[in-house]
Amino acid sequence: MTANAGPVTAQAGPISFRVYATQYAPNTPGSVEVAVPDQCVKFASLRNTAALAQNQCPAGYPLGLDYSVDISRDTGQSARVQVKDVGPWNLNDNYWDPPSGPRPRRNFIDLPQGRPEAQAAFYDSYNAKANCLNLDGTPSGRTAGADAMNRCVLNPAGIDLSLAAASQLGLGAGQNDWVNVTFRWEADPATLTNDPDDVRAPRVGVINGCSGGYVKGGPLTSAFRQQLNCGDAKALKLGGSRVAVINACGGAYVKDGALSGPFTSMLNCNDGKAIEVSPDRVAVINGCGGAYVKEGVLSAPFRQQLNCGDARMVSLGGSSVGLPQRVGVVNSCGGAYVKEGALTNPFIQQLNCNDAFAVVVSSNRVGVISGCGAFYVKEGPLSAPFHLQTGCGDVRSIAVTNDRVAVINGCGALYVKEGALGNPFRQQTGCNDAQAVALAGERVGLISGCGAAYVKEGPLSSGFRQQLGCGDARAISLSTF
Repeated sequence: MTANAGPVTAQAGPISFRVYATQYAPNTPGSVEVAVPDQCVKFASLRNTAALAQNQCPAGYPLGLDYSVDISRDTGQSARVQVKDVGPWNLNDNYWDPPSGPRPRRNFIDLPQGRPEAQAAFYDSYNAKANCLNLDGTPSGRTAGADAMNRCVLNPAGIDLSLAAASQLGLGAGQNDWVNVTFRWEADPATLTNDPDDVRAPRVGVINGCSGGYVKGGPLTSAFRQQLNCGDAKALKLGGSRVAVINACGGAYVKDGALSGPFTSMLNCNDGKAIEVSPDRVAVINGCGGAYVKEGVLSAPFRQQLNCGDARMVSLGGSSVGLPQRVGVVNSCGGAYVKEGALTNPFIQQLNCNDAFAVVVSSNRVGVISGCGAFYVKEGPLSAPFHLQTGCGDVRSIAVTNDRVAVINGCGALYVKEGALGNPFRQQTGCNDAQAVALAGERVGLISGCGAAYVKEGPLSSGFRQQLGCGDARAISLSTF
């Protein structure tokens, strides 16, 4: 065992360990992803229920967990990346898990928690095999620590980084390194919702009547924490553990993590017209009217999506977990376009010129307001057909997640549906009592007709809880872990 091994933290929530990282070329060139030696995590992350069953994965691998890792180097560079493959070396070495629990360590249970089998094999000749195999399957003629397939272990790797993920972390071609890895799906949800300071807790963000920016985490009864002073908040958006703002001078800023942490500048004064944020992306419309998106750490460069003068609206959907992330735009001619996956992928047209007032995206749905003021949503592939939700002239505001659809209709009433797109809407407010709506997880946020902020959580039949009084809410945003 080396001094590099061992846990980084012992606190509740996602657990972290220091392991050796190598690089691999993924099946999808340019994909930002990682591989960990647990095929059940891979299949759950890719939502492959057939493979989960075929490989007899335990019930502790539901599709709804956050199958991504936070990786940090000693240089200070960090990234949050989805698990999309299995490896290195082993297929069933969930070394980060204890011998018991919802996902007990399935193999090599005599090793300490947090110690990959490959690390023990490389340094301590664990699982030593006489005449272990070379990588091509031929006998090596030597005795050495081996993996579960009797291959001679040639390095102590506990995680594999795709070439693009390694580049985001500042690693050169073929460069390996010791890194700190946080396994986000190991969070216990019961520990997340009762601590307002937990960066993984659900959040509510508001701009109040004096144009100050405030965010709270945890229960709806917790206190708001000021992010921008009165008169300094033009926009405030939430995504995962990120808070994005445009301030009074038109500068764009984002923070990631604790609400008391510092903001990082995205755009200078007078250069921020709009901002959106997801757990690992930031989208902006800049001063010249161009659309740009960055991915990964906040210091990453922006990638242009639309040229100057060509962006009316931008939307982000999804996270680094499960289905592909999406970027939606309305361009200068009033056409709606969406791309999914890599930021270098092409946009796919959803509505023709002059036919789109708004577009919102989740990882599996696209919602649009058409030129006549009708509301449509599609589910699944970007080539799927749209389904009418409300008719022409009957929509003021929309919100979409993978499970819920919200609309403020022509009379100013809020309706929300959940489940299939063909399900009926459930009325949430009367006419003239809804100005804005936000959705995240099991929460619905609302600015009422009098300008008060309300949020409900759980079933759509549950009651709203007031967050700000009448006349004190100008914008609302929600995020979940």
